[in-house]
Amino acid sequence: IPLDPYYCDSNPPECQPLPSIVPKFDFHPYTTKEQWITFATYQLLDIYTTSRALEYDCIKEINPLFTEKPSDTRLFFTKSAILYPILINNNGWQDMTYSELHTTNVLYTFVIVNNYMLLNDAKQDCIKVR
Repeated sequence: IPLDPYYCDSNPPECQPLPSIVPKFDFHPYTTKEQWITFATYQLLDIYTTSRALEYDCIKEINPLFTEKPSDTRLFFTKSAILYPILINNNGWQDMTYSELHTTNVLYTFVIVNNYMLLNDAKQDCIKVR
């Protein structure tokens, strides 16, 4: 029997795909303990590096939630006051997806690297005031 490459064009009902017997699943990997440890560590490192950089006269905080030279206590409590309700209220930490937490951690990697670069520049070019 010769094969007709246009068979489905002339007989469309016979060429419909069969329904799948396998149900479709959406897989969303859970956040890991390591991701949360990284997140918490990055928050503390952000506070630490910001605080160390603010010890120099040429560095100012640009976050509008702070003054130009916030204290260490204010850095810690403001960050805590913002993150705590978001993560605890309505179980926000359980609703966070693997991808969202990963993206947040990657972003904070750049924030911390930037803080260290500013700190190193300030050590060379600025006067320590605190």
